[in-house]
Amino acid sequence: MFVAFTDGISEAMNPADEEWGEERLVACVRTLQKETAPEMIAELIASADQFAAGAKQHDDMTIIVARVLKLPS
Repeated sequence: MFVAFTDGISEAMNPADEEWGEERLVACVRTLQKETAPEMIAELIASADQFAAGAKQHDDMTIIVARVLKLPS
């Protein structure tokens, strides 16, 4: 699995001016490992938005998830 993101994801700020941060992002990715790429993207964006709790964001929020699929022999 490959996950790429812009700093707008990891630097999402909540109303208390706290960043979501890469540690929370990585923890979230780990909990979503069995999801499809589109599901993982949706959940990561939703988690960052939930953390931000409506605070205005000042950067783009972009995520790319790619999975290597094992093909049958």
